[in-house]
Amino acid sequence: MPTSLFQYEMLPTTWFYLSSIMILATVFRFNRFFSVRNFDVASLILFTPGLLFISMGQPRTGFIWIHLTGLIFLFRLLADLVMVHRPLLDPNLTTSGVIFSIVMLIMFFIPNLLINRGEHLETARTIRLEQMLTTQALSDLRKGKPDPVMENPGYRPFYLLSRKAEEILLPSNDIQDEILSRLTASAFARSTPDFYSDGSKPFSFGAISMKFSARHDEVSAEEISAPSQRLTVEDYNRTHSSVSDEGNEPTPTLDEFFLFSFIFLAQFGVVWGLIAVGHCHFGNLKMGLAAAMIYLLLPYVNQMPGSLENTLPGMLLVLAVAIYRRPIFSGFLIGLAGSLVFYPFFLIPIWWAFYMKRGLHRFLIGLTTAVLLMLILLMFAPADYGAYPELVASMFGRHSFCLATPTGLWASLPTYYRIPIIALYLAIWLGLFLLPLQKNLAALIASSALIMLGVQFWMGNNGGLYMGWYLPLMILTFFRPNLEDHVAAVKVQEI
Repeated sequence: MPTSLFQYEMLPTTWFYLSSIMILATVFRFNRFFSVRNFDVASLILFTPGLLFISMGQPRTGFIWIHLTGLIFLFRLLADLVMVHRPLLDPNLTTSGVIFSIVMLIMFFIPNLLINRGEHLETARTIRLEQMLTTQALSDLRKGKPDPVMENPGYRPFYLLSRKAEEILLPSNDIQDEILSRLTASAFARSTPDFYSDGSKPFSFGAISMKFSARHDEVSAEEISAPSQRLTVEDYNRTHSSVSDEGNEPTPTLDEFFLFSFIFLAQFGVVWGLIAVGHCHFGNLKMGLAAAMIYLLLPYVNQMPGSLENTLPGMLLVLAVAIYRRPIFSGFLIGLAGSLVFYPFFLIPIWWAFYMKRGLHRFLIGLTTAVLLMLILLMFAPADYGAYPELVASMFGRHSFCLATPTGLWASLPTYYRIPIIALYLAIWLGLFLLPLQKNLAALIASSALIMLGVQFWMGNNGGLYMGWYLPLMILTFFRPNLEDHVAAVKVQEI
């Protein structure tokens, strides 16, 4: 295989170690070891082993780790709602040092996304988790299994667009075979509790839920990687990209260029939103820059950079916070995020309570406009996406509470365990709306992060992996100063 001059390949564990060191060096308070800030930094690092377990073919262990870490985040965000006095938390680096780090991280992000794919990805050891999930999902579809996109609550055309973006980032055919063979071997190697009456064991990875027999000879690696079920390098190059005459770099097609641009704008939108909130609302540009730097350093961003369904809703929510003084635009962004993946609709009561004193009508106008616009666009969806009533039902949460084919942790647990979790979530959700908590910007950010984190515990499709929905808001919660005076009656601008 040709080797690029800009071969940005790094083991996930290596990036975990390096990014953890950089995060500690940037924001850790060494003179105040037992402080809330240091606890926040440690919790941001703590969730990464769960991603590593999943990438190494141990999804059940990984999802359990992620959910346990999510519980720590949950209690921390609940505690933040009663915190008032917050000291100034400047990063340890100078402003120029933080800006330099952000620029370098962006320069690393771009080639890692563009080059680390196709024939130029020479070993499965450096594959990203996002690429592994896509490889497993496509293998599932080629074997005629149900398409999880058709059962996801949210905007079906958006999920299909996100899948197309992930497909252009696939590794070569040989790497796909190696991944599937390794995952099959790990499924038989580890000991898993039986949940089926016939003695078979559940195995779930990414968008796949597979039921393996206890006997290895009934499902072989050859069956999974059969030539008729494989995406060949020739098919990949013909349908997704062309290779330049030099033979080194893949030349993107027009569709790929559009999707790459969309991915970059989503990630950079999150970065810009974090900086804008720090500068405009926290009154500290350096704090906003540090928040953006921490976000780019997170191994989650390194492992899931090309998944639009993870990144774009988080970007919309951060931008909604950044322009909260203009309720009509914040409402439009909240409505757009909810239309795309449904779950941000749970944020409406929280933002309703915030704008109660001023701006509520404008917020509702923006929200309604976004939802109506998305409903109109659904009328032009291709017929093979489904009938219009079915698409509308999916946009408003069909299959969110009643699962058809759960994936992730719920593929190996009885789904009725979700009932008390959903009940507790709804109790917290109503409490945040009804209780007389302070309705300032700090509570708005923390409550929004809490709501988007809470849905991860009962989501049927890879719940826990959609960290991009809440991590930017949670980072803002960790970095925020005192915001008692940032209430709608004072800060929201008149028309």
